[in-house]
Amino acid sequence: MEAHATITSLDFITSFGHIWCMAVDRTGTRFICTRAAIYAIAPADGAMPELIAGQPNTARMGLRDGKGLDARFQYPRGIALDAQGNIFLADSANNAIRKITASGVVSTLAGSGIAGFADGPGSAALFNNPHGIAVGPDGSIWVADSDNHRIRKVSPSDGFTETVAGRFVGHEDAVGARARFCYPGACAMDSCGNLIVAEFGNDCIRLVSASGCVTTVAGSAGSRGFADGAHTDARFNYPAGVAVDRHGTILIADRKNHRIRKVGEDGRVTTLCGGMESGRRDGAGDEAHLNQPCSLALDECGRLLVAEFKCFGYLRVVHTHLPWSVLRVLFIGVLKTDSPARKTAHPPSPGRMHAQSEGELVRVGPGGAGGGWEMDERRGCWLALLPVDGERAVTSPILTHIILLLRVLCGVTGPLPP
Repeated sequence: MEAHATITSLDFITSFGHIWCMAVDRTGTRFICTRAAIYAIAPADGAMPELIAGQPNTARMGLRDGKGLDARFQYPRGIALDAQGNIFLADSANNAIRKITASGVVSTLAGSGIAGFADGPGSAALFNNPHGIAVGPDGSIWVADSDNHRIRKVSPSDGFTETVAGRFVGHEDAVGARARFCYPGACAMDSCGNLIVAEFGNDCIRLVSASGCVTTVAGSAGSRGFADGAHTDARFNYPAGVAVDRHGTILIADRKNHRIRKVGEDGRVTTLCGGMESGRRDGAGDEAHLNQPCSLALDECGRLLVAEFKCFGYLRVVHTHLPWSVLRVLFIGVLKTDSPARKTAHPPSPGRMHAQSEGELVRVGPGGAGGGWEMDERRGCWLALLPVDGERAVTSPILTHIILLLRVLCGVTGPLPP
């Protein structure tokens, strides 16, 4: 297998059991759901999880609205964020869609705690083990209602719920109620407003358009296994997590294959990292070992975060070898400066900056673009932009000499990585 990505471990997560789902906002704050609690982890180095809603003690599970720690949840399996800083949860065992405002107030947007099926406003709507959740371009809340084998849409203002696609269990590409699903799970919204669904019952990846047209992107219903290939030639074994990057690439946590897969723009499925041997080992391609990856999230830098069902209390990070992806320090490290945040085609003067330690990040520019510098406003640091030819960073001798000079000026020591 070609090594498309490198996976490493993040060691700042404390042990709080299964991570069922996660999301990252535009500031880099990570939101993590366990069996009955929601945590936030600030983007600062060494930040520890902060309990923002619910209780970590599973004996205190339930369905209760309230402020922060007074609220109760029961196995939230899906999480999504809107532009206003609200958090939406598919609270699976409570058969409800929950909302947490930026101020920490928890409410039930739709569902009543009773399993069933019904469209309608607020608590009149019924769900059955909702799994995936995503926010559409218009702010609407899309839900993969797993045990109802349907895709639902919820109004963020009044909780009115309607069915977009699906009715009976099975597998059929069609529009609206004529389409069929088998346990749709995690979902993510692409930049065109399509919902991408990891359907673990059929071991397929499905696409649901805004009008309710359902198509199979990859995988073949009833053909569980492992195989890379185009469209229906690919095989999955319990796809449990999904994310979509800014290029439209679909990223998949192929849980029981212990792999991270991707679907490119051409529909071809390839494996980024992992192999049939489960475990916890960092590395590139199939040298990396995962243990039932179950949830994915892209952070503000484009890194793919991975939670594993059989590994408690920490996250893994996948550094994909793609244009504009964030890689381990290839060349110089991030340059800090106290000058105002702004973009420029030139780095700040050496007297106004210093290099951070090895192991920081360099952002790779898109194909055809020239090198330069960009201010990362959140971190207050300068990022080196390096031109890319296809999927490889351009490393001409002239550019290499410039980088070496900058390393000397900034006090960065050590050889360039190969």
